[in-house]
Parts: sequence; C-alpha cells; structure tokens
Amino acid sequence: MGWIKFPSEIENHYLSSLGNAWVELSVFDEELEDRFPKKASQFNKLPYKNFMIFYTTELTGQQHDGWEHLMMIIGRANKTDDFGSYINITGMYRYGFAVKNVFSLNDAITELENYFPDGIEHIDQARDENIYYTFLGYVSDFEDLCNTTELALQEAKF
Repeated sequence: MGWIKFPSEIENHYLSSLGNAWVELSVFDEELEDRFPKKASQFNKLPYKNFMIFYTTELTGQQHDGWEHLMMIIGRANKTDDFGSYINITGMYRYGFAVKNVFSLNDAITELENYFPDGIEHIDQARDENIYYTFLGYVSDFEDLCNTTELALQEAKF
C-alpha cells in the first residue's frame, strides 16, 4: 500500500541517557544540547546501524474484526558509552492485510513472498545492505511499537 508520512511532531527519537523516553525531534535536540553541551555536536557524526522491523497491527475502521495489517518500520540506531542507546524511527510502510496468521519472521517473509512483492524487495535490500531486520509480532499502537522496538534492538548486536 505504501509509505506512511509521519507528522512533524511525532515522538520517534529515543536516547537512553535522556531519561528513556520517546520524544519528538525538537525536544530531542534541546535535551541533547542541555545534557551534553560539549559533546552534542559529536552525536550526529556517530556511526549507526539501519534497521527494518516487521510487525502486525489492527487499524481501527480499516478492516474486518480479527484481520491484521502487515507493516514495517525503518530507522537507525547506535549504542555508545557516552550517549547510551539511540533509536530513530524514520519511516513506516503498510503492505496490506495478512492473508494467514503471522507469528514469526519466517511467517512474515512467506506473506511477503506470496502477496507483497515490494516487501521482498525490502528484505533483499536488508540482506544486500546489511540492514538489521526482525519481526516484533502484534503491536497495539504507536507507543507499543516504540517500546517493543526498543526491547528488540537491545538484543541486536551492532
């Protein structure tokens, strides 16, 4: 179905050393400058790892009861001693309704192979460009998505 545009005030930035909260970009920049006045300029120069995370969710009023949408987020993350864990969700993609139950990454890949060719292109890109990818399972809303992403990326080896 395509990319979903984020509003500018979305809380899609996370840095563990700033209080373990998801915040919007303007708040993130301000808090980074306040907490690390001498190091803030170094932050944007740090290397990061791109990620691609697949999940299912229900979108109220856009489906029959019990149907789930297969979706994906992209972003970047890093872990440093100075700043802690950083996560930025930069985009969201909606594939469409999952035809079968999706409980694992293998199930998600099977759905993509069978019904969503653009999803297979995304998987191929992740493999070709060494992008970390995983499957979260079902998420109930954006806050749940952010918190589950945080937990999933803690397990990632960057």
